[in-house]
Amino acid sequence: MWGSVGKWFIAGGDPTNLVVSNGFHRLRVKAGKEHCLPDLLAALNTETYRIQARAYAAGSDGLAELPEVDLKSIVVPKITDPAARKSLEKVAADLRAGRSTVASLVSELLTAGQLAKIYVRTRSGPFVQV
Repeated sequence: MWGSVGKWFIAGGDPTNLVVSNGFHRLRVKAGKEHCLPDLLAALNTETYRIQARAYAAGSDGLAELPEVDLKSIVVPKITDPAARKSLEKVAADLRAGRSTVASLVSELLTAGQLAKIYVRTRSGPFVQV
């Protein structure tokens, strides 16, 4: 629990074929509550959240569990700074669109034809003899 309590991800885009191993709580943003996602993203990345999650965890280190009822008890503060909220809203929108890295954004832009493609001859295999 100590090492994994701060790990999370958002299945953005079309998560139809997504497979996730045990040990994850699956959360969905309630309809009409999308504006709260930046608050949740901020909270999940703080030691304040991790302390609360560890305090509620039950079981041994290797098999610790955070029961759903306790997960719902974790306090998530509202972001009150407008600039901070705007920054996190942008991140939230990118994550929900399936963009979690610069590489995923560049791939999307290339596919949409928004970036120039340079065509190079592909290698015959993964290794090149020098």
